[in-house]
Amino acid sequence: MHTGLQSHFAGPIEQDKLVKMAERFEMFRADIQQLPIDIAREVIDQIESVSRMPYLTFDTHEQLEALPDGLADVEYQNEVNIGLGRPAPIPALTYRAGFEKAIEIAARKNIKRIWGGVIANFDADRDHLWLNQMNFKTLPLTVGATQVCCSAHHYTDGVHFEDVRPGFSTREAEIEWFRAAIGWNRIWGISECGYNGLSDGDYAHEMTKEWKFFDYENAFMLIQYQIRDAPPGLDDAFGIYTHDGQLKQAVFDAVPKRSKLPHQCRSEV
Repeated sequence: MHTGLQSHFAGPIEQDKLVKMAERFEMFRADIQQLPIDIAREVIDQIESVSRMPYLTFDTHEQLEALPDGLADVEYQNEVNIGLGRPAPIPALTYRAGFEKAIEIAARKNIKRIWGGVIANFDADRDHLWLNQMNFKTLPLTVGATQVCCSAHHYTDGVHFEDVRPGFSTREAEIEWFRAAIGWNRIWGISECGYNGLSDGDYAHEMTKEWKFFDYENAFMLIQYQIRDAPPGLDDAFGIYTHDGQLKQAVFDAVPKRSKLPHQCRSEV
């Protein structure tokens, strides 16, 4: 399983922090949905400057067309099943039509993996129901050389690894339901996972269990959310760094060490 970190939201970040994070993380997720293409390209260049894989969350087909050919990972939109950042949720079949067009573009651009679904969490009667309404499992596994993958976000329903999402009795049951909804042979991964507002030690303890669990369940990647806490008062303290830039050493140390990190940034990986 690849280790990843949500690193970019609004253009390039402090280079020293990216270099530090590259000691452990193999992929860096960048939300480029609202970025001009020239700034998005600066983000790609920065991530590739530390020999890591960009994982790019884009919003429109026009954005995808403008991205470089041969990227390893792109992701179509973000938590649209709950309408995050939008006037309303996007219906499942409307999203599917847009995703199918994005798959065609990705295949033409020789992108290795395109990720869709991107559900907000693992609630049975909301997130998994939406995937079933989308009929994700009937999508092709590949188009040309491009693999069609499913990503999802996972935040526990509480402050502990064992706090399962509504509709399930175990974490294992969540995964079984999810994989049945997308097709058992499909590549899948978690593009957001984290804990908010815990002590550094507690955060590290819970994330250690997340890393082990998703590795055991054969996820392609687990991307931790996020590199830095939001400003105080926003109830968004998921970071590996505090808002003022102090490293949460225990949380960083909890990220699994890899004996050999990848140095291929484009579709060779």
